[in-house]
Amino acid sequence: MIVLLLTATFGGTYLLDMSAASETKVPVLGWQKSVTQTHALVEIEAGSWSQEVCSVEVHDRTPLARTVLPDAFISSLPVTVVPVTLDGDSLSVDLGVSRVGFSDGDLPESIDDQRLIDHEGDGRPGATVQMHITGFGTAGIDVAQISHAKLSGTREGESYQGTIETLRLDQLVLGADHRMLNTTPLLRAVDERSSFTLSPTEAGSCAEILLNGSSAHASR
Repeated sequence: MIVLLLTATFGGTYLLDMSAASETKVPVLGWQKSVTQTHALVEIEAGSWSQEVCSVEVHDRTPLARTVLPDAFISSLPVTVVPVTLDGDSLSVDLGVSRVGFSDGDLPESIDDQRLIDHEGDGRPGATVQMHITGFGTAGIDVAQISHAKLSGTREGESYQGTIETLRLDQLVLGADHRMLNTTPLLRAVDERSSFTLSPTEAGSCAEILLNGSSAHASR
């Protein structure tokens, strides 16, 4: 049984900086490494963790490809509210199941699934990301994705630093502007290269966080 020890000083507004590493097997290019950096505004009160994503930037580890998430996609992400556990100097939070491109249940199996939603309001199913590939140009890729992650960290001064445990990461490609990309690639998380930092912040909104230094391509 986990003993919940919430100190009187544990609470307030925090900036969450997550770097989640993954590898994707792209046609022609092979296995491509990337790190998705997410900045989020977190409000902690009475054992509750409320998280609003402010920005997301995908750092592709190859000069041949670059992935960009549109602003409208970030704006459509819901606020996540989950319990947070503090046991001494150790922090743990299960972020729960996250669904992108569809409303509920398990990952859709086809483009005909009625649960698919248009995240950006662009008339395309699921979430549409833009991939810039040297020699091929830019192509939109429509995806549905389901993920589940847990954060575990320890106190370092006023902040918490730790690891990301990926419990699930699956996706379905619903369509693409280039037929070479119109297939669902193999996708795997690389937790040993993933980490997070949770630091106190005086920012009261995502707009303030972005103004104070976030260089993400996609933002609210």
